[in-house]
Amino acid sequence: MASTYPFEPTPPWTTVNPRPFLPFRTRHRSKGLGAPPLPSPRNELFDDNHVVSTHLVPAGCPRLTPDIPLPVVPEFSTNASERKYGKRLRYLLSSPTASLIDEVWSWEAIQHGDAAIVNETNLSGIFDWRDNARDIAHFLLYYLPEDASSKALPTHLHLLPGNISESRKTNEFSSRSLAVGHSFGCCSPILAAVNFSALFSFMILMDPVVIKHRNNFSNFQSIKSTSALTRRGRWPSREEALRLFRASPFFGIWQLYVTYALCEDSQGGVKLKMSGLHEALIFADRIGSNEAWELEKVDELIELRWIVPGKPEDKGCVVPSDKHKFSSTIVRLELWATKRRMESWTPALRYTM
Repeated sequence: MASTYPFEPTPPWTTVNPRPFLPFRTRHRSKGLGAPPLPSPRNELFDDNHVVSTHLVPAGCPRLTPDIPLPVVPEFSTNASERKYGKRLRYLLSSPTASLIDEVWSWEAIQHGDAAIVNETNLSGIFDWRDNARDIAHFLLYYLPEDASSKALPTHLHLLPGNISESRKTNEFSSRSLAVGHSFGCCSPILAAVNFSALFSFMILMDPVVIKHRNNFSNFQSIKSTSALTRRGRWPSREEALRLFRASPFFGIWQLYVTYALCEDSQGGVKLKMSGLHEALIFADRIGSNEAWELEKVDELIELRWIVPGKPEDKGCVVPSDKHKFSSTIVRLELWATKRRMESWTPALRYTM
């Protein structure tokens, strides 16, 4: 498939020497790991052929992020979580290609959605993107069930036998694994694939924040961090939140926020589950996107597709002063994609967002 963007040479760059993952340390729940309740339990029909449910798994241990107290900032909040993809998944699962998909797993990082509520008292004042990549790899290695099944799964997924987890580190899944990432979520499967290439067969990167930063804090990061910290995140009621969302050209399409992204607060109102502070802390990490930018370290057998927004002259960037960074990212993605070997699909597919 030809690229929409003309070829431009990648500018000179110096490697950041991507850091390898530390070995995982897993624990059985019976040996001290608690089982927190699920804030928004779901076990319901998604469509005529699929059931949707929500599950919790332990984060990868040890954590790379140090335990630093959160700074005190005004109480604002951020946007919705992965529930917004429900409509897109319904479209996908009603399409002629739906028979190729056995199951879909949608991932929430530790400070997103319901995970933010579960981890509220344990979140640090700094965030390392590799921790989310490690958490995804940890889930795929130690907790993803062996086979897709219509049977109900427990809220707290069981730790797999050691021989299965060890096998997954070097052997592909019996069914192919497709990872779809958006924005910050694109870097996570890339970083995970550098360390455990057998976990992935195919990647689709949507609007990837795979950027080569220099020594300065980029305009993109500054704008995104400021926006996160100043965005409203608390309302007196769900009805008031919905009224204001409908009045906003940007948030008017996100009415699902009211149902899935809000939770009750201690003052009798509602707030977004993920705070603007934690979104800003995500944007503050420059290292993760730099490490993901070194795409050639990913196994060439992993196939790639990528999608960026806007017109070709925008080069996938909404911040004009950072356009050269996104331009070089597009070139890197294009070169990476053309190096990948094309193979036919097998009927069984595992799909991870």
